[in-house]
Amino acid sequence: RRRTMMYTNLRRSLSRRWLSSRSVNLPEWVARHGPSLKPPVANKLLFDGGLKVMVVGGPNARSDYHLQTGEEFFLQLKGQLVLKVLENGIFRDYAVNAGEAFLLPSHVPHSPQRGPESVGLVFERSHVDDEVDGMLWYNPDGSIDYEEYFHCVDLGTQLKPIIERYHDFKQRGGEPSVLFKDGDRPIRPDPDVRLAKAQPFPDEKTSGILYRGDEIRCDAVTGPKDLGATAAPYDVFVWQQRGHSSFRIGENKNQDAPLQPLHPGDVTLIPKGAPYDWHLPNDDALIVTVANAYA
Repeated sequence: RRRTMMYTNLRRSLSRRWLSSRSVNLPEWVARHGPSLKPPVANKLLFDGGLKVMVVGGPNARSDYHLQTGEEFFLQLKGQLVLKVLENGIFRDYAVNAGEAFLLPSHVPHSPQRGPESVGLVFERSHVDDEVDGMLWYNPDGSIDYEEYFHCVDLGTQLKPIIERYHDFKQRGGEPSVLFKDGDRPIRPDPDVRLAKAQPFPDEKTSGILYRGDEIRCDAVTGPKDLGATAAPYDVFVWQQRGHSSFRIGENKNQDAPLQPLHPGDVTLIPKGAPYDWHLPNDDALIVTVANAYA
């Protein structure tokens, strides 16, 4: 029921944008906004909705670990990301270099460490109303030094006061204001998770399934092909990797509204529930899609 209510609200807010779906040239966007992707605000929201698409830059130096219910998909555009995780009680580092992707399962404490001049995309689904995230600081032995739990609306703004309370706790040398026993924590790490190393993002000749998680789906589609639906089953991020395509998103898709062009490097978002048409004219056309299949 909670998932249905969440997506009903999302459809209401997104329906107003169906007829003005925008595309963004990602390389141009990064060139324009990249210099501003620095601490303390190192990320910008590119697309919002059931699927959140963020552009995140470096360098950063975080000691906290983020714990959440949903999956995260990292696609590194420039520089290096080192994803520090606590995997089955063991601290591990997973490097994600430029041109590589990494799918992080849910319930894995993780701390993204981004190198200088690095830029990457991060995909995650929106949080449902009663979902709780955790921010945790660990001791070297894996025990928790400090922790807070909260409903995540905007991590970029919510993180700062939590970090400030953590530093105040360390300066006082006392105990945190709230202590949790293992059974009382509102969200806990998955004790059986197994992570895979980052993989090179497929080259331009690849077509078909690229990554498949419980929630995140990533596919490559080549032309010539026509795609379409009266209602998109979920939010879909579309990235024109090669060649050109054209699309129409909105309630007037079956009328004579003109198709919008998508050029190499352009990205856009098909909202869940939106009707759409997509035309890939020839075998030179390649799009990569990242979808939120959580429902």
